[in-house]
Amino acid sequence: MTSQRSSRRFLTGAALVLTIGGLGASALPVAAADPEPYLVEDINTSGGSSPSCLTEMGGVLYFGARSVGRGTELWRSDGTALGTRRVKDINPGSGSSSPCDMKVVDGLLYFYARDGVHGHELWVSDGTNAGTRMIKDINPGSASSTPFFFTGANGLVFFSAEDAATGRELWRTDGTEAGTKRVLDQNPGTGWSDVYPIGEYGDKLYFVSEPWNSQSPNTLYRTDGTKKGTKAFRDTNGRLIHDIYRMEQFNSTMILSGELGMWRSRGTSATTKKISSKSGYNFIPFNGALYFAAYRGEIWKTDATKAGTVKITQILDQWGEPYGVSSNFVDLGGKLFFFGPGGPWVSDGTALGTQPVGSDARNESEEVVSLNGVAYWDALAGESFEDCYDAVAARPSTTPAPAALVFRSDGTLDGTRNLDCRWAYIWELKVVGDSIFFVSDAQGGSELWAYKP
Repeated sequence: MTSQRSSRRFLTGAALVLTIGGLGASALPVAAADPEPYLVEDINTSGGSSPSCLTEMGGVLYFGARSVGRGTELWRSDGTALGTRRVKDINPGSGSSSPCDMKVVDGLLYFYARDGVHGHELWVSDGTNAGTRMIKDINPGSASSTPFFFTGANGLVFFSAEDAATGRELWRTDGTEAGTKRVLDQNPGTGWSDVYPIGEYGDKLYFVSEPWNSQSPNTLYRTDGTKKGTKAFRDTNGRLIHDIYRMEQFNSTMILSGELGMWRSRGTSATTKKISSKSGYNFIPFNGALYFAAYRGEIWKTDATKAGTVKITQILDQWGEPYGVSSNFVDLGGKLFFFGPGGPWVSDGTALGTQPVGSDARNESEEVVSLNGVAYWDALAGESFEDCYDAVAARPSTTPAPAALVFRSDGTLDGTRNLDCRWAYIWELKVVGDSIFFVSDAQGGSELWAYKP
């Protein structure tokens, strides 16, 4: 399930704060030659434009923002002031269309928005004014269908949406009003189905579903986009598969992971077999295998066979207790970067090669982005960064200390450094091309900024 995250992170008014756990109270190294972040465009000169729902399509950033005399609308940016502009004033005048839950499928941007006449409905954009349109008023009038979980399969886009007649169910669209239809009413009547598409395999959409407020577990289904072609998916023993929450693909094989373990499949019941009782998360292809984290601080890898699904190591804290991998993995070119006890860790895919980069428990993050072999993340600030605080002697007493810092690392202590110590918040880091976009209030109201290493 993907949602737009808006947790705040600390950035500088003139440069990213880049440092590392493990430096402790020692001085933070400064790389004077590093470039500085820059304000892309002051979209709302009378206050912050509050960019949100940052999404990349075709090397361009799309987002919601508000400008003078206009509400929150769909914008785009290539990282330059001239290339930053409103795509369309969907809700004309000072009203807001509030576009969000953006997802790119087959080169088009799908999202929900409201135009002042209809509620939050299904919209699509090719990045131009003329090519931005409402596809269908699914929940007629001012009511909202609020579509989300956009997932492509078999030339269609599937999503969850609500109407007055059947509640929230699985829908599909081919981009036309006539081709936008409910797939089926799994929970008959106005009752909801908790529908979550997990991915495409073999021109079929796989999704999990359960009746809203039901005590029964969710069940795995697949569909070709028709009611007749929507069926519960079973394993080689004819059993239903429950509580699945993610799909990965490796070597043309589907890997299904959930509360009860992990299955491999090539799209038929005969090829669907359980390969592990471990529930995996944070999957990443690495060194010819699919690596993942598991409960109690374990790191595993699989080649999509039972015999090839093996534990690499277990991460323990300083007291010898299991400590879970608290972030996603990123591949820094031959080594995995992630967060464990005390901060950042790296692994070459072996137990001996899995080591902490440093040790400062404050340097933790749930999400890491990478660009050009370098990891970037946010972390809480703490007393160990007093040297960073002291570096800004002129900071007004009324300016609060930062709640978080942004860090960078190439997986080595020497390659992890602090660029600057100034006082502003940032959030929504998004890699687009050779830049990292983010939102910052470095000059008052929140606006769109960028950093190009």
